[in-house]
Amino acid sequence: PISTTNCSMTVWAENATTIAGSPIGIADLSSTLLNYPTDVRVGANDSIYVIDYDTYYRLQLFYPGNLSGITIINASFGTDLNQFSSMDALYIDMSGNFYILDSDNFRITKWAPEASTGILVAGGNGIGSSIDKLDGPTDFFVEPNTSYIWICDS
Repeated sequence: PISTTNCSMTVWAENATTIAGSPIGIADLSSTLLNYPTDVRVGANDSIYVIDYDTYYRLQLFYPGNLSGITIINASFGTDLNQFSSMDALYIDMSGNFYILDSDNFRITKWAPEASTGILVAGGNGIGSSIDKLDGPTDFFVEPNTSYIWICDS
């Protein structure tokens, strides 16, 4: 997730290597470029998963040494369980399921590998403070042993 209050100092290596996207900052929706990446996770065998959205909503997979990504999830804008209004945070469980925070739809969906639609696992019933609603979610964590979902929500 993007920090709006980050006060830390970051030191970059002079000879960094680009592992996903453009090394010179070009944005696009092609297999080698990213448009608006919002979260990244390292998976098995050092594969890189990036959630990327703006006009379209997608989860890209980059294998080590390959700058060409594979689209794992490709969705349009909307409120159905196969659509997103935003893609803000990602978690991958031990079974390879993808959990994605869609803060503008106030929900977290779970996507099985190769699924064409997600399953609602938190929120999804509009904005609010009751148990079935979220109100400004910004991040989350899935506890590996219990699958409990810890949500950072206002």
